Amino acid sequence: MTAARIFLVAAIFAFALDLVGFFGPEWGEDVAQHWVAARIVADGGDPYAPGALRRRGEVEGLIAPGQPSHHFLEQHHYPPFAAVLTFPLAHLSFPAARWAWLLASLACALAALPLLARVSGLQAGEPRTVLAGLFLLYLPLRGALGLGQPDVFIFLMLVLGLELDRTDRPWLAGGPLAAAALLKLLPFAWILGFAARARWRVVASTLAWAAGLSVLSLAVLPARIYRSFLASQLGFAEASTGWQRYEPTNLSLSAWIFKGLAFVASSHDLEAVAGLLARVLAVVLLVAVCAHLARIRAVTGRDPGAAGMGLVVTAIALVSPLTWQHHLVVLILPLAIALRERLEEAGSRRIFTGFLVPYALVGLLDPRLSAWREVTAGWSKGARDVAWSVLPLAATTGIVWTGVLAWRSARAPRD
Repeated sequence: MTAARIFLVAAIFAFALDLVGFFGPEWGEDVAQHWVAARIVADGGDPYAPGALRRRGEVEGLIAPGQPSHHFLEQHHYPPFAAVLTFPLAHLSFPAARWAWLLASLACALAALPLLARVSGLQAGEPRTVLAGLFLLYLPLRGALGLGQPDVFIFLMLVLGLELDRTDRPWLAGGPLAAAALLKLLPFAWILGFAARARWRVVASTLAWAAGLSVLSLAVLPARIYRSFLASQLGFAEASTGWQRYEPTNLSLSAWIFKGLAFVASSHDLEAVAGLLARVLAVVLLVAVCAHLARIRAVTGRDPGAAGMGLVVTAIALVSPLTWQHHLVVLILPLAIALRERLEEAGSRRIFTGFLVPYALVGLLDPRLSAWREVTAGWSKGARDVAWSVLPLAATTGIVWTGVLAWRSARAPRD
């Protein structure tokens, strides 16, 4: 057995151990949010009404009256189309819904892997064997599965859209891309990557599919649910100056602007300045990325392809108002492209600095490591704030480094 196959077997074993532990008492908090919302919709209710998730969660026995809860039962933040996708869960008990969700997520992960290998250009044999092992060990993937997050489905839709675009089926490519965007909205920004590459049929297809799927969803959801969603999310956006911006495990550069100014001022008095700087950063970085991809296409006549999209998703992760570790499943795309390039080049230093270091920073460091907080619990507040920022800063550095790799890959796309 080759070293690559031994590595894959070890990765499968570690992944299986994680699966066994997923059904502990705290597993699936986001499954609960979708299940409760689906139940409310099935009964003709509004999951976006103030307190609706909390009240239904108490009725279903997920939480005791007055008991503190995680944010997932305080407000429903997913768009109405998410309720359409998860509507079948309403007909299951919560334990059955958790099993169904996990099995569906596993199916999405396994379906995404061969698509990822194809769009990233990895050759069959050992390179794809190594990718499979790394994919199973990738912490954002395991975190998304463990929390019951839909990011694995979103990643599948991304690589499926890229594969359909790569095989010149743009009108089909818009379907999965639209489904991802309607589930979590942020993937609508993927359109920037296709526009910069002048893949206008994919852009048009995505918008057309989004409109069509939204209209079809009215068969399940009345229009008032969409109006309620917009009203609730506008209010949430206005209140987003809360803990999400300052939470240490928010890994975006935008969040570090808020946290850095708050640390310097020892208060939130500079929040308006931080908000302006974060918006400027988002515009500058996304414009720079799109201009880079457009320039590559104009100068070389070559399409940056999946490497270009890898650069776009990295930029989005850096400027998003909220980037948890499980949101970073999409970064396995530019990392896979970097792996392919380093495997094709000679030299162990290149494979280490050009792939393993950013992979380790993003995929192995967990900013929520409890031992880290326990060791520093008795320190002063300032020292503790700095110490608790070390691991999140390292993970953010890994995202930035991944962006550098994607920038280089997009500049010299594979023939």
